[in-house]
Amino acid sequence: MLALLAKIEAADQPNIVSAQNDGAFADALERRYRDVRETRPLLLPHEYEYLTIARLAHEDERARMQDHVTQSYYFLREIPWIQTPWKGVADLAYGHHEHLDGGGYPRGLRGDQIPPQVRMMTISDVFDALTAADRPYKKALSAERALDILGKEFADRGKIDRTLLDVFHRKAPIRGHLGLEAP
Repeated sequence: MLALLAKIEAADQPNIVSAQNDGAFADALERRYRDVRETRPLLLPHEYEYLTIARLAHEDERARMQDHVTQSYYFLREIPWIQTPWKGVADLAYGHHEHLDGGGYPRGLRGDQIPPQVRMMTISDVFDALTAADRPYKKALSAERALDILGKEFADRGKIDRTLLDVFHRKAPIRGHLGLEAP
């Protein structure tokens, strides 16, 4: 029972990778307990649904979430960047969710199709998303944990550039701000 409670608590927290469903929640849905008055289900159907939602399970949720990249691109391309040092900013911002393995969006770019500036922006964006304290849907992670996730869940899986992540880890000006020791 304690193992099931731990799985439920873990599934109820925002995670970078969705929890593995080993059938424990389906089992809990079928189990009952007796309180003072009656026998009750251990897990209600709507609770089961929420606990087993895969990361952005619904295509309309995924499409709405991913649309921010395209909308930002449309907005940024209207600014007269030609008179600034940031001429390509709209195109660079458009790619900040592309992954080296081709699994990103919106265009599914892969490898050398993704400019180094975009690769750096992707690392910064993920780091910011993991450490931001102003997200109502999740708690901020420590910089150390965010860097660990960037390494294990992104670089090790071929989604981001390992060399640029190493540079980010060693040289980012945020290191002192976040309490990390310089190497």
